[in-house]
Order: sequence, then structure tokens, then C-alpha cells
Amino acid sequence: MNEVFFNCSPPKLGDFLSTAMRAMPGDQAAFFTAGSKPEGLVRDQLALHVHENTDLIAAREWLHRIDLAVLSEQEPLVLIELKAWAHLNALSEKKLMNSDPKHGIAGAFLSDAEKLRKISLDFLKKTQKQPKLFAVNVFFAVGVLDQNVPNEGVVKYAREHRKALQEVGSLDLLCDTGLGKAKSFFETHGETSVHALSAGVTWGIDVRLDALVIEIEASK
Repeated sequence: MNEVFFNCSPPKLGDFLSTAMRAMPGDQAAFFTAGSKPEGLVRDQLALHVHENTDLIAAREWLHRIDLAVLSEQEPLVLIELKAWAHLNALSEKKLMNSDPKHGIAGAFLSDAEKLRKISLDFLKKTQKQPKLFAVNVFFAVGVLDQNVPNEGVVKYAREHRKALQEVGSLDLLCDTGLGKAKSFFETHGETSVHALSAGVTWGIDVRLDALVIEIEASK
């Protein structure tokens, strides 16, 4: 599986990530996702899959606090930044296009892209080589209804999930519509691919995880 990272692309990385997430039972992933934002869960599963199925090194919070670096010996092949958003966030034009890195999908992506390009340029100056750069946006949805929330505060963003589900009508429609809007934005910034990561149930609540993988041009 080393070849995934020596010649990486959004489809290859996304497929590798999907396989990594399938190693965790869907109901376990649902439990973690419903209770907290899942970028750490996805990053750790991806890192573990690299560790167990390649000869490469998976380094979390590497050097300049890169979320995940995949290294061949000491040479970085791929640098990845991850962010987690609810599918419902992409349905809001204000949230999707907000330029604030802390509050907007666009702003967070552009901030991560700038960070990765700067680090990549540093490596180019030192080694005449550049790692490939990727942003992984993890999207999650929790099928919260009035009658199935176990206790207040157990399901993160329960009120927002419930409102979005009531407005859209079904969990899959909410997810697919949100992914479509997010993909349209990200495709203007680089090659983009969409991948299903996990689906499961916790506390009787359906939970879904998806990912958008975007390659960031190092020289832009």
C-alpha cells in the first residue's frame, strides 16, 4: 500500500481513508461521532491504517503541528490537515463561504492551505523536494429527533441536527445535499473527491460520516 502515498491523489487517499474507517465497527464510530467532533477519530484511524498496512511512518501533530504527515524515513511524502463540520453547515451559504478560519468552511480551508504551502516551500528550499498536500474535510450528521435524545448535552449540536433534519426531511438527503454544496466550493480550489466513511447507530440514533478530500497545489 506504500504506492498510495508515493503517488497520492484525492481518490487514492479517500479510498485508503474509507478502508481505514471500515476497520472500526459503524456503531462504535457512531458513538464517538455523536458525542464529539470526529476529526481526531478519523485522523487516528487513518494513522493507524498507515502504521499497520504500509512500511511508512504516520506522524500525528508533526513538526509545525501538521495533523498528519506520512513519511518515508525522514522525507515527508504527504501532509494532511483535517477539519470536521456537520453536513448541515454546508447547507448554510453564510457558514460555507465565511472567511473566518474559526467559523467558516471556506476560511478554515484557505487557512490550512496557506499553512501547508508555506511548509511545503520550506522543504523545497531545503531538499529540492515537496510533499503532496491535502485537506480532508470530515462531514458528520446525527439523526436527532425530539423523542430519541438520551440526555441534554450527550449528543453534540443536537438542537442544530434536529432543526436541519426537520427542515430537510431525511438524514441521507441532508448529507447528500450538504456534500454537493461543499464539493462545488472545493472543486474551485483543486481536485476533489467524496468518500463515504461510516454509518452506524448509537442510542437508537442514525449517524453518518463522509469525507471530502482536496489536493492543495503547492505552488499556488
